[in-house]
Amino acid sequence: MLGLGLIVASVALQAFALSRVSFQLGNQEIMAFSSMSFFLCSFVFFCKLIVSKPLVIDRVKVIALAKMNVYTLLAFLAFHLALMYLPASSAALIEASIALVVVSILTRESLTRLLQAVAIVMVTLAFAFHTNDMDQPFIVGLLLSGVAGIGAAVISFKSHSDNMGYLSVDEMLAFRFLLSGAIATLLVISTDSDVAYNIDYGNILPLSLFGFVLPFYLLQKGMEVTRPILTVCMLSIIPATSYLFESILYRHASVIESGLMGLAVLLILTYSTSNRVRQTSNTLNRQSSE
Repeated sequence: MLGLGLIVASVALQAFALSRVSFQLGNQEIMAFSSMSFFLCSFVFFCKLIVSKPLVIDRVKVIALAKMNVYTLLAFLAFHLALMYLPASSAALIEASIALVVVSILTRESLTRLLQAVAIVMVTLAFAFHTNDMDQPFIVGLLLSGVAGIGAAVISFKSHSDNMGYLSVDEMLAFRFLLSGAIATLLVISTDSDVAYNIDYGNILPLSLFGFVLPFYLLQKGMEVTRPILTVCMLSIIPATSYLFESILYRHASVIESGLMGLAVLLILTYSTSNRVRQTSNTLNRQSSE
């Protein structure tokens, strides 16, 4: 139960922070949040890494980390950029649904499973269209969320290949955000230096610590003692939790929006857990036959 509690806390903190970022921060501040979050996360897990065991970096790890930095750039930085144009609930739901379709293609799922993933995207788009104005910022946010979904799918797929298994969790978290942090920093200082210097970093620092770094740490600790299927279930409700915070703090919820969000999350949960159950069943069957 402790592990599940840690994951619930991680989801709640992340959803609260993302809703606040998308509704209360300007574009420059969002990139400052990204930069600070990425570098703080790298620093915290680097310290944890060197305290727990001697740091050993070889050529295989360098190549694996370089690839992970690119995948992370697609997923995390693209998602944070999308928050400039979309509420966190819309961006997170689009990212999750697109990721399901891409993973289905990469893992060569059956046509039925692929069509199920596409149906989830359709429900997601219905929610996004109903929640947001159909203008240019919406289209940009939609595309960036889609790129984030592709990046998330590639991370999930490549985590089991490209020597990623050679990396520990702490090694991955200590180094995977460096490229994203560097580019986010460049975006902050390159557009308007006056605005960059006037950003309230005292306001952004707690958001980065409690909305990005701490959720990652809690998630890592929770996953160590929690069944994978429960972890998948909890992570699937991040869009709905973000929408809940948005409805309480920043706008009024509608019955249609709530229904579409609930349906999308239910479909994602069903899709994700059925795959986990099928994999577990196959594993048990192989073990029993041996």
